[in-house]
Amino acid sequence: MSGKGGSKGKKARRLGALEIRARVEVLGHMAHAKDHEAAHAQEDGIFVDVLEAIAAGHPYPAALAREALKAREISFNRWAG
Repeated sequence: MSGKGGSKGKKARRLGALEIRARVEVLGHMAHAKDHEAAHAQEDGIFVDVLEAIAAGHPYPAALAREALKAREISFNRWAG
């Protein structure tokens, strides 16, 4: 699964909570550097990948969701357009 729009057409691999935690940490660095567009894309990618993993029957969906939702605690300008 990729951080840019998910894994359409690709075989799903095992996504772990530690990987999501690391990606949220990268998002925090992006936000701190004021790269709001990249942070927003990173956040979207995290959410898509977590939802795809849960839909595919991930054995620990709550753990993935908990880590992904930590992204919402990071302050940066979120906008669409």
